[in-house]
Amino acid sequence: MLQVGAQGNAVNSFSIQGLQNHPFECGYWWADFRPIAGQTVRVQWTTSSQVPVAADIYIVIPTAAAERWFCDSGPEALFYASGAFGSTHWVTPTTGTYTLLVVNDRLYTVSGTLTLIAGNVTIPLTSTGYGTAEQEPICRFILPNIPEC
Repeated sequence: MLQVGAQGNAVNSFSIQGLQNHPFECGYWWADFRPIAGQTVRVQWTTSSQVPVAADIYIVIPTAAAERWFCDSGPEALFYASGAFGSTHWVTPTTGTYTLLVVNDRLYTVSGTLTLIAGNVTIPLTSTGYGTAEQEPICRFILPNIPEC
């Protein structure tokens, strides 16, 4: 028997601007959740944009989400998936708070829904919000082996 804080049919919606609006940074949506150790969590997402746009899905510890990370590589992740839709499983390493990030590192705005499910119940997400991260700097070499970033 799994112990989880849950609620029925909790679907979380997001809409994240694309790079055409901000060419040097990407947008992301984040939310915290608290599963128990050893729990298998099914992560389901789908996007509903005019142009099919893949989203990058990360599960990280909260401090990794707060550190500096770049759009192309994302934060140090315990889980990573990418696609316009998907459903996959992740096993919780320890009981605690985790942060789920949906990153839009594409040209167009992406909108969609996301759900976390353990067993037959939906795990509620808390403390949701939006943020931006930077694209990785492009370095030029001004002299041999001396990058200018």
